[in-house]
Amino acid sequence: MRPIKLTLSAFGPYGGVESIDFREATEAGLFGIYGPTGSGKSSIFSAIAFALFGEGAKEEQGIGTMRSDFATDALLTEVSLQFELGAKRYYVRRIPDQPRPKTRGEGQTMQPHAAWLFDVSSVAIDDVGPDCCGVPLAERKVGDVARLVEELLGYGAQQFRQIVLLPQGRFERFLVSNSKDRLEILRELFDVSLYRKLTEKLKVDAADIRREIEDGYRLNGQRLAAEGFASSDELSAGIASALEQYELSRLAVAETSAVLTLANNAFAAAVSQEKLFVEVDAAGAALEQLEGKLPEFDAVRARKSCAELARRMADLDSSLTDARKRHAAAVTAQASASDAEVRARDAASAAIALLADLRSQEHEIETLARKIDEMGRHKQVLVDSTERLAEHEKALGALDSAKQGHDQAVADQQQAERAFEEKSAAFAAAQRDALERQGLIGRRDKLKIELGGAQAHLSATQALEKAQAEYDAAAAAALDAQTRHHHAGEEDAARESDYISAQASVLAERLEDGVPCPVCGGSDHPQPAHGTGDAGLLEKAWRGAQSASIAAAKIDREAQSRASSAKATLEARQATVSDLVVPQRGISEIDTEYQHALAAIDKLGGVADVTLLAKEVDEFRDRKLTTATKLQQANSTLGDATTVEALSRQGYADRIASVPETLRDSNVLQAAIDAARADLDRRKKAITDALEQQQSSQAARIKAEALLQNASASLNDCADAVERKQAEFESRLIELGISETAYRSAIPDIDLIGELEGSIVEFDKDLAAARGRQTAARNAVGSAQRPAMEPFRLSCNQAQVAADDASRHSAEAQQKHRSLVDLQTSLADELKNLQSLEQSSGSLRGLAEAFDGQNELRTTLETFAIGAMFDQVLEAANLRLDPMTGGRYRFERDTVSVGGRSKRGLDVRVHDIQTGRAREIITLSGGETFIAALSLALGLSDVVEMTHGAIRLDTIFIDEGFGSLDTENDAGTLDQVLQVLQDIVGERRSVGLISHVPLVQQAVPNGFSVRKGVSGSVIESRLQ
Repeated sequence: MRPIKLTLSAFGPYGGVESIDFREATEAGLFGIYGPTGSGKSSIFSAIAFALFGEGAKEEQGIGTMRSDFATDALLTEVSLQFELGAKRYYVRRIPDQPRPKTRGEGQTMQPHAAWLFDVSSVAIDDVGPDCCGVPLAERKVGDVARLVEELLGYGAQQFRQIVLLPQGRFERFLVSNSKDRLEILRELFDVSLYRKLTEKLKVDAADIRREIEDGYRLNGQRLAAEGFASSDELSAGIASALEQYELSRLAVAETSAVLTLANNAFAAAVSQEKLFVEVDAAGAALEQLEGKLPEFDAVRARKSCAELARRMADLDSSLTDARKRHAAAVTAQASASDAEVRARDAASAAIALLADLRSQEHEIETLARKIDEMGRHKQVLVDSTERLAEHEKALGALDSAKQGHDQAVADQQQAERAFEEKSAAFAAAQRDALERQGLIGRRDKLKIELGGAQAHLSATQALEKAQAEYDAAAAAALDAQTRHHHAGEEDAARESDYISAQASVLAERLEDGVPCPVCGGSDHPQPAHGTGDAGLLEKAWRGAQSASIAAAKIDREAQSRASSAKATLEARQATVSDLVVPQRGISEIDTEYQHALAAIDKLGGVADVTLLAKEVDEFRDRKLTTATKLQQANSTLGDATTVEALSRQGYADRIASVPETLRDSNVLQAAIDAARADLDRRKKAITDALEQQQSSQAARIKAEALLQNASASLNDCADAVERKQAEFESRLIELGISETAYRSAIPDIDLIGELEGSIVEFDKDLAAARGRQTAARNAVGSAQRPAMEPFRLSCNQAQVAADDASRHSAEAQQKHRSLVDLQTSLADELKNLQSLEQSSGSLRGLAEAFDGQNELRTTLETFAIGAMFDQVLEAANLRLDPMTGGRYRFERDTVSVGGRSKRGLDVRVHDIQTGRAREIITLSGGETFIAALSLALGLSDVVEMTHGAIRLDTIFIDEGFGSLDTENDAGTLDQVLQVLQDIVGERRSVGLISHVPLVQQAVPNGFSVRKGVSGSVIESRLQ
């Protein structure tokens, strides 16, 4: 990404437009932005960050100043930026949220944050503006613009400040941050989510397999425990024992079966003997029962004889009954004919009287006909006045419509008045709330600044106290380590001297006069050495003291380094505290007042748009006037409709004056006509019906008299027939010698004669058979004795119980043996499967553990990948650091010991060639720290662009830090840094420097100058 042109509108207290054209500067490669401290140089890049991502407007000084200075200006603060990305050029424009004057009335309202993004590749750079924007990609929606910008660039606001814009001091914080914080930053820059997802997938798969194996072994143990076995060997022993029990149970089954067979045979013989005696008892009981029924069957024989006599009387009895029925029917018919004759005579008299009455009312028929003719004339009048009636009904409809319109106009006018009053009240309340909110927001912002300063001072003070304590502890440890080092050195020298003396004494013992000394080569030995002690032990003591001295020296160097680092940290903390303003009151007091201000703002509720409310008040006022006008028009329309309705009603009344009021409704009149005609027809029909009724009733009376005479004759004939049949019936009773009562009692048995005869025959047959059965049963028993059955039955039951128990025990033993064998087979198969699964999944589980950090380096796959990328960053950074420091320093990753194992984290040290050992970052001087941070930032930018295809870093910016170089080695360090930056420019990108150092301005003349004045800062181009 290469910035082309930045424009800040309404910048400063007096408005105006400030534009920065980067074209020639970026083409020059290395350029600068120079100005005195506090001139707002960094606000230019804050504006770039805000234009791209819409973030930092409240935190960055430039945008914040730009917005706060604008409080009373009539223009809107606006930031726009053109930038190149490859062959494309884009234009992003933003208006931050800010107060602005209302369009109507006094006061201010809030302008919401808005953003636009355009493709302006086909538009000339100088022609691009709000009115010439090229192809729109996203408009007004802040979220859409931010998302598209991030997709185009390949990074967000956080990464922008880390790899594109290198703010003052920020990358130094990245340089000295711990491994955990640096890991989070690098995780965002280098997408290693694939390794994390792969590790999680392997962990889940391995956990599932491990759980399956553990569950399988646990289930096998549970199944063994459920059967009462602790191991597979016990299960095998249990199977053998179960088989032995099964064989024993089979022998018991055979023995109990033989006993049961003997008992059953004895019981069967006893049962056969008992059956003979049972048959004797049964035959005697059956005979006794039949002989007891002899009286009953004698009675049956008597019933059969009576029934046969009654059957001979049945024909005469039936004839007598029929004669009596015919006589009763004749009596009923004679009575009915007599009643019918009386009714017919009465009906004829009534018909004659009704006909006479109707004939006396014939004059009313003529009157009714004249009335119908008169109502016909009224109907014609109504027909002739139909047009007048239609006019009146139309006038009535118009009157109703006018009344409804008048009522609606009244309701609309009242509603408009109420709405106008409510909206006016809301507008007044919103104006009051806006004024109060503006005062509260100003008070809140001041309290927030004061609270932030107090919290910063408190944090800095606490950090200073902690740094002081750490320095005191480090200094004490350094002094102690130095003392121990001194003592260890003295001990080393003493042990070495003892060892050398012992060695010399050994050599002295072997010296001979005239023989050269093996040490000095001399032949004279005037003063041979003397010493005591075992040379081997003394050498061992010397070597131990020497190792202890070296270890103490290392501990001393490390302690001195920690003390130096702690001192540097303490001095930095002291400088931080001295730069901060001491708060005039406590944090709790400031926070309480700040919370009260927030509560007061929240109490006011949401922010009302006063301009919109004013516009709505005007709209409601216009609506009120409109409804009043419509009400006047409705009143006029109602008066006209009332007049027309009255005239039409009077004209219609005059036309139908001759028609009675009760008949002026055509429907009512027609109903009256229809009713009169129906009454006339009814009267005429009644006379005709009465004449016909009189004739038919006279004929019915004559017919009824004839029927009565016939019925009387038939009754006399039936009475004679009854007397004859009764005489014949009584003669037959005497002839058979049976009374009528006996006959009547025997009638039901007539139909049972065959059944009674059959039961008598059957009884006689059964009685003879029972007597023969008794004789045969007594002959079969003879002289034998009856056996006792209970002992035989008890013996069989006991044998059966024993046999059943033996069979059940045998089945249980067999089932137990079979189930244990099945369990052994099943467990063997399951163990084989589990062992196969455990063996086949070993590689997967081992890989999952290694990826999850369970390895010699105690490092996860994701951390390892990030570490590998970080090694590339350090290599790229060393390419910058080496020439900047004259080959003295190189970055290297630190190796720490965790639990007895080495672990490579993301901590960084610098290897000092002069001392031959690594140094902590915090031991570097200010200029060296800046160079190291700059080198690491440039290396990170190189690797990010190399590994992330979507990220292009055509231009990077470096904010300050050069002031720490201008006094070192007569600006030699600065020359080295600038030379490295010039090399970067020569490769593929532009570099912008923000500085107030004159040497930097001299070395890099191209760029911009920022002049600070009473009306704000002004930017001037410095291009050669």
